[in-house]
Formats: sequence, C-alpha cells, structure tokens
Amino acid sequence: MPLIRYHIADRGGILPYADMLARLKKAGFDPASAGVTTQRQQPFVWVFGRANFTISYFGANIFPETVSFGLEQPSVRGSVTGKFVMEVKEGLGDKPAFALAVELAQGVAMSEAIADAVSLSVMAVLRELNSEFANYVPVDLQKPVVTLYALADPTYFPVGVKHWYSR
Repeated sequence: MPLIRYHIADRGGILPYADMLARLKKAGFDPASAGVTTQRQQPFVWVFGRANFTISYFGANIFPETVSFGLEQPSVRGSVTGKFVMEVKEGLGDKPAFALAVELAQGVAMSEAIADAVSLSVMAVLRELNSEFANYVPVDLQKPVVTLYALADPTYFPVGVKHWYSR
C-alpha cells in the first residue's frame, strides 16, 4: 500500500536513500559507524501536516481545533459564530503577533469587551491544551490580537466560499 495516495495539501517530501546518506555524512554523521544497519534502501519520507490549517508562532504549532475550543467557551460562544481566521502578522509592533479575525454572531455589535473576552478565552485554552504554545511563545506575546467582523463579512467570511482557518 503506498504511503502517498492522493494530494491532501500536506507539507513534506521524499529523499532517495543515497541522498540522505550523503547529507548525513556531510553533517558529520555516518550511520554505518554508529551501528545503524539497514536491509532495505528505501527513500526517506517526511510529513509536516497541512500547511493551510496550522500556523507556526515562535515554533509552536497552533491548530484550528484548539482555537475553536476557545470560541466555544461559555464566556464567548453566544457572541461569535465559531468561524475565525488565524495568522501571524508582522508589523503590528517590533515583534510578530498572533492575530485572529473572528466572525460575530447575527445581531451582535462589535465591542472591545467581546474582542478582549475572545482573546482571553483562546489564550487560556491554548495555554492549557498546547504545551508548545505555553512553553515556546513568550508570555507577553501569547494574547491573540482579535479583530471582530460582522456576520458574512467578505474580507474573511464570504458566503458560498470554502472557509480557511489560517492565512
């Protein structure tokens, strides 16, 4: 059964066996002298996951599922639809920022209080469930910068278009 059967937008690659050995030797590691033996000279395959779903922020992978859980908390779920777009933005200050565009529920007016509640809720869930986020991201940069958008705003949440959770 082949490892790769169809395109699912995973990031990764394939490196022939001989090429990998050459790279290892160039880096100062000889598998044979380290006692590593192989019977089959298969290519090396690596998969990093889907690039269009996660973002990397200070080396921490942030998954949409975790952010969704933050938007489902009782303190914010009545104000938002659950749709969001996450991205790392440069130029908001001297360091990158974890930015979230969040869609408001129908009839909910934009307010700084809602944006702050969403930000705190998502940050708390990420700290609890994502050890990379909790340990790699500097504490002063963990709070997401939340921008609220009206229901079906065409900038991030156009109607009739497949939704993407990251940019």
